[in-house]
Amino acid sequence: MRRTITVRGVAIIILVAVICSLLSRKLSNRRHEYLGEAAYHHRRTIEETTNLGLLGQSRKQEDPPFSARGFVKLEESCRLRIAYHADLEKRYDVAANRPWQDVGYVGNEPGESLLFEGFLDFSLD
Repeated sequence: MRRTITVRGVAIIILVAVICSLLSRKLSNRRHEYLGEAAYHHRRTIEETTNLGLLGQSRKQEDPPFSARGFVKLEESCRLRIAYHADLEKRYDVAANRPWQDVGYVGNEPGESLLFEGFLDFSLD
């Protein structure tokens, strides 16, 4: 028995190919977006780690620009941000390898209130 390809069969094959092509393009774009987000959060982790190191150095100065309470709040803010950005970098890296999965709820960047409270303790002497 010999099989013949019908017009309906060809239409179904073309439809499946078009859907696969569109889905592939969308997933590829999403992967590049996730990789960009992971790179951003990697840079922010490095920036906050550098900020934490600079706070530690300026805390050791004879006449620091912030009070001890201000340093504690700024350092805690940096630590919260380091953990936040490191977690998001990891989540976006995983999502880039599985672009069909969602990253999940991200939430707001922590430590904003501590950052402003630390700056309010700025010494104007």
